[in-house]
Amino acid sequence: MVAGFVAAATNFVLTYVDTGRLDFFGAAVQFALVIVIGVALVTYWNYMEQRADAE
Repeated sequence: MVAGFVAAATNFVLTYVDTGRLDFFGAAVQFALVIVIGVALVTYWNYMEQRADAE
């Protein structure tokens, strides 16, 4: 997740350097995707851990 946040922030800065404009919408979409994927992974890991403990 940290790598996703760093990549999104880097892309935000590089977009600003290339175009001279701040792309808040693009950065928000990238951060949202990182959060959604991170939540899905944590939920899956917790489910698998509970399932392993039940056995």
